Amino acid sequence: FLSSTNITVTGAVQIGGTGILSLSNGTFLHVQDGSIILLDYAQIQADDATINVSGGSILGYDNSIIWTDNSTSTVVDGGNITITDNSLMLVSGASSVLVTVAPTTQGAVFAQGESVIQIIENSIFEVNQGAVVSQGESLVQISGNSLLEVNQGSVIVTEHATMQNSDSTISINSGNLNFLDYSTLQAIPGSFIEVLGGGNLTAAGVGVHLDFCDSYTRIVRGDFILAIRSTLFSKRSTFEVFEAGNVIFTDISRAVMEENSLVSIFGGGNLEMFRSAFFSLDIASSVQVGNGGSALEDTFFELLGSSSLKVDGGDIVFYGDASLQGVGNSVGEVTSGGSIFFRDSSIALLDDTTRLSVFDFGSISFSEKSAARLSEKSSLFVQDGGNIE
Repeated sequence: FLSSTNITVTGAVQIGGTGILSLSNGTFLHVQDGSIILLDYAQIQADDATINVSGGSILGYDNSIIWTDNSTSTVVDGGNITITDNSLMLVSGASSVLVTVAPTTQGAVFAQGESVIQIIENSIFEVNQGAVVSQGESLVQISGNSLLEVNQGSVIVTEHATMQNSDSTISINSGNLNFLDYSTLQAIPGSFIEVLGGGNLTAAGVGVHLDFCDSYTRIVRGDFILAIRSTLFSKRSTFEVFEAGNVIFTDISRAVMEENSLVSIFGGGNLEMFRSAFFSLDIASSVQVGNGGSALEDTFFELLGSSSLKVDGGDIVFYGDASLQGVGNSVGEVTSGGSIFFRDSSIALLDDTTRLSVFDFGSISFSEKSAARLSEKSSLFVQDGGNIE
């Protein structure tokens, strides 16, 4: 279409075969009460254009391509964006996509069937009151200082799908970020992920893996949950949980954090581990809990290589068959009057100058069949009025 052309269509726009719809230089396409449908390798190429769909959806099937570039604006009001069957949606060059609710319908975004959604080069993809669902070996990729924002809705990655975020932001307000059933998160250098307004970040299911490297993750009034055999690996990354949110590892989940990784829990939340969960901190990594505590039952917690677990204003409690292993000048520490309790058959194995320390009238207490084994200059340390008992 020629530049600065205004096109209004009432009903559907369908492109098939190897057809190409090209919009550029200020062209405006408005589709009312119908959808834009791409089939069989068809393409939309939009460069400095505007696409509005009201009362319908954008649907890409069978190896189709939707490419919006150079500040193109795309708005879907009340419908969905569905990319499936090896199709591609590419949002680049400071372009924007807005999917929003209508009076009788809820907008959502679906990537499925080995398809790809890429948001790159300072672009914005916003969904209001709807979900983003990636499934069926699909990929959602955000990079190059771009933004995926979901308001009053959730992001669900499942069924072998992958979400990749680098040098960009994923922001979810009043919704959840869920990874299920063999899905993967790659939060690689420069990744910023935030879950606000009481939503949770959850990984649950066999084959689910979260990978963080040089990234930052923030959760406000919600929980950070690993469950059902999911795994997490972190290197040089920071996780902050605010306003009574908890970090919960359970059901044979496995978390390994290395190279100055940090978990901070502020405002009354807890570190909770249950049912054979495993958590390892290595190479100067740490967990800090402020005004909360830590409860570990039938789990394995490992402090290696000058790593630490520090609780201010609460207790650390080991239950059942929980095991704490500390090696290499690592520290478990409680301040502001809290204590460290070992109960049932829990055990502390401390080696190579590792120590458990309690300050301000707190104690280190062993009861029932719990025990401690110390070697290689390791220690239990109590200061300012507490006991070891």
